Amino acid sequence: MPVEIDDDLCGLCLGCAAICPERLYAIENDSLVISDGCTDCALCIECCPIKAISLID
Repeated sequence: MPVEIDDDLCGLCLGCAAICPERLYAIENDSLVISDGCTDCALCIECCPIKAISLID
C-alpha cells in the first residue's frame, strides 16, 4: 500500500473516500482504512485538508 493515514490527524471528513477512483477507503473501528489495490494516483493526498495522508517510502 503506497499511502498511509495518520489516525491522530484524520478527522474522518471522507474527502479521500469520495475522490478515490478505486473506492478503497472505509471506516473501521472509528478509523479510516485503505484496502489493497491503491494505484498511487495521490488524489487522496492532494484533497486532504489537514495532510493526514502521505506516501510511504
